Amino acid sequence: MSRRKEAHAMARNPKAAKPTEADLQKALDALDPGLAEVLRGQFDDLRDEITRMSETLAAMGRSGAAAARAGVAGAQDAAEEKLTEARERLAGVQGEVEAFTRNEPVKALGIAAGIGLFLGLLLSRR
Repeated sequence: MSRRKEAHAMARNPKAAKPTEADLQKALDALDPGLAEVLRGQFDDLRDEITRMSETLAAMGRSGAAAARAGVAGAQDAAEEKLTEARERLAGVQGEVEAFTRNEPVKALGIAAGIGLFLGLLLSRR
């Protein structure tokens, strides 16, 4: 297969043609020695830069995950605090309702009947 056809095949399916270090060395050996040396230096610099970028991205991913975990933990703590406050308020209201029902049973029964009648009317209109 000609080089042009190989290059075209690589462009269409890059996974099928994974150049190796040996392929790179072979291609560089075919060039002018001065140019080959410059390209080797550039390839080495590129490889080092890719390694640094990979390490930076991995570190960013780790710090982002840690920040997300901290945010979730903070939100969970806040939600638990709100739930505790709501339970305390509900317990207070429940105590007040029970006290009112014990002290004023006729009024409590009238209010419950009124609320039941009101809800019955609302739900029957559907």
